[in-house]
Amino acid sequence: MQLSSIIKKVVMALTGWLLIGFLVAHLMGNFLLLQGSERYDAYSAFLEHNPLLLPAEVALVLIFVVHVYLAVQLSWENMKARPTEYALRQTGGQSVWASRNMLITGLITVIFVVVHIWQFKYGTRPEHSLWQLVVSSFQNPTVVVFYLLCLALIGLHLSHGIGSTFQSLGLRSHSGRPRLLGASPALAFLLAAGFASLPLWVFLTSKRSDVQTFSSPKIDQVVPASVPKPRPQSTSNQSSTSSLPGE
Repeated sequence: MQLSSIIKKVVMALTGWLLIGFLVAHLMGNFLLLQGSERYDAYSAFLEHNPLLLPAEVALVLIFVVHVYLAVQLSWENMKARPTEYALRQTGGQSVWASRNMLITGLITVIFVVVHIWQFKYGTRPEHSLWQLVVSSFQNPTVVVFYLLCLALIGLHLSHGIGSTFQSLGLRSHSGRPRLLGASPALAFLLAAGFASLPLWVFLTSKRSDVQTFSSPKIDQVVPASVPKPRPQSTSNQSSTSSLPGE
């Protein structure tokens, strides 16, 4: 293996662990959603007014871009360098769906991140409340299904990705390999299940009357019912008003 490929795998492993660390912190903050709007919106305001937010976001975007770029590049190099038969022989029959489709689940992860940021960072907040935006969004079954499907695939991506980082960093020794092989899917499951529990909790427990929704207003809400509708004039009135004096 070329030295450049080894360096790329190490950098991708390190950026992957930085992203996992962000996911853990992000999940802990999101659990404040369960404590109501006051706590969650206070946490949101603290982050948005923190002077370190912008540098942290820039660093996070750079880490994410580097990780995705190296993943695509290494996948392309592996496809060119290894025939399919050789790759299957090297796995010793241990190839699983997650390992064979890392590029696909990674692409789904990128799409999910873009949609998630667009929806909750730049979405319109009812009464300037992020809590209300999140809850009203997760009352939509289509949004909940989208999140659950994406999180399941992201969990599969993490399950194989975490194990690959151990190998790239030289941590998968023969004695500790079984523990690491068990820790990888366990950590991935905890993260995916933790994030999936939030839309499920909102959808199953919240009432639509508790938050504002984004449904279009009805006609009787736009035009007050107290405004009298114009009544057509009778024929006799029309004839009398059209007559000129002296006729």
